Amino acid sequence: MKNQPWLPLSPGSEISVIAPGMPFDLTAFRASEKLILQWGCRLKYPKNILGKHTICANSQENRLDFLTEALSSSSPVVWAARGGYGSLHLISALKKIKKPSKPKLLVGFSDITTLHQFVTQEWGWSSLHGSHIDRLTFLKPNRLKNLKDILFGEKENVIFKNLKPMNSAAKKSQMIRGEILGGNLIVLQSTFGTRFQIPTKNKIIFLEELGERAYKVDRVLTHMELLKMFEGVKALVLGPFVGGNEPDGSNKVQATLKEFAARQKFPIFNNLQVGHIPDSWCLPLNTKATLRVSAQKGILEVPTGVR
Repeated sequence: MKNQPWLPLSPGSEISVIAPGMPFDLTAFRASEKLILQWGCRLKYPKNILGKHTICANSQENRLDFLTEALSSSSPVVWAARGGYGSLHLISALKKIKKPSKPKLLVGFSDITTLHQFVTQEWGWSSLHGSHIDRLTFLKPNRLKNLKDILFGEKENVIFKNLKPMNSAAKKSQMIRGEILGGNLIVLQSTFGTRFQIPTKNKIIFLEELGERAYKVDRVLTHMELLKMFEGVKALVLGPFVGGNEPDGSNKVQATLKEFAARQKFPIFNNLQVGHIPDSWCLPLNTKATLRVSAQKGILEVPTGVR
């Protein structure tokens, strides 16, 4: 499906807030809300956005209603308050709703990977792997400015330097072009074998993870191999794989990733500073990215998809 550009924020814009995953911290959320008011924008969300549920921020019915309303609203941006877990409950029902007449920019990461997959694959929207609202005041000033510049359409491209080739195919690459998709590895795995599985052929795939031990990371990557998901992939770009210590305190995740990369014939890069880290940058998804290799370093240029 052809990529559809989104409209940027402007002073006076309304931003629709969603909470499809776990409950968010109200104190942190209020602090971020004040910051967004300083930008000249306001947040729109139902008074009962936080309800009672064993795991998630509200009942499945309410979370779906709130999400559907946000996607159908006039707000140019739909922004997740938090991730966690819960979006997987909602995507089958989203398939039944009418596609909104105007593309919006979905912002979030982690559990929101599921929704990124839906809006990019089903509706052809671009989206933004970026900070949740409840984390805004924890961002470093340059990261916050980068996020704001993207949202207000002041950046048409985002450039990531110093990517590191992990195998011989990456070192031999000169220019790679393809739409970039991806997100959290374990969240993506939950859609494997369904109609919402991430398309990988002719794509640049981005993966990151938090708190998973080496054998679990290897298990999912091997699962992808068995599903032949790496056949025809343009490149794999890895963000941070944070934590995942063994019971003895050691960490084998990076060694496992290096072993995986060494046996692959397609280009694999790492050191993309996007993911579950305090100083994460934003990564536009479902736009035509370019990956150049020079002096054994990769440079990834990604359009934001703004109109």
